[in-house]
Amino acid sequence: MTAYPKFTILTAALNSAKTIDKSLGSVCNQTFQNLEQIIVDGRSCDRTIEIIEQHAQYNNLTWFSEPDNGIAEALNKGLKIARGKYIYVLGADDYLIDANVLDNVNEAIQDERHDIYRACA
Repeated sequence: MTAYPKFTILTAALNSAKTIDKSLGSVCNQTFQNLEQIIVDGRSCDRTIEIIEQHAQYNNLTWFSEPDNGIAEALNKGLKIARGKYIYVLGADDYLIDANVLDNVNEAIQDERHDIYRACA
């Protein structure tokens, strides 16, 4: 039986070299580790791909770069390969505020009275 991750962290990126390092680092630093990270790059022409490749060497990271018609199409491509029970869309210019964000979300979803969750920083 294949063990599926609890969370899929899904990011769409395009020419995000100025921000994506912090975004990827914030996922890498999470104390909750039952996750996969998927990055869909829209064929960046800055250093975005280079930064993603650096992080991919050390993290459970799936990524690909191909042209798309915007963020909605990019996220849909990522959703097609996502395996997590829960999807967390993290912008390439956003980051998880501290190392316990996913632990806190995981704790909140244990309460079965709720169907929708959102996290704000």
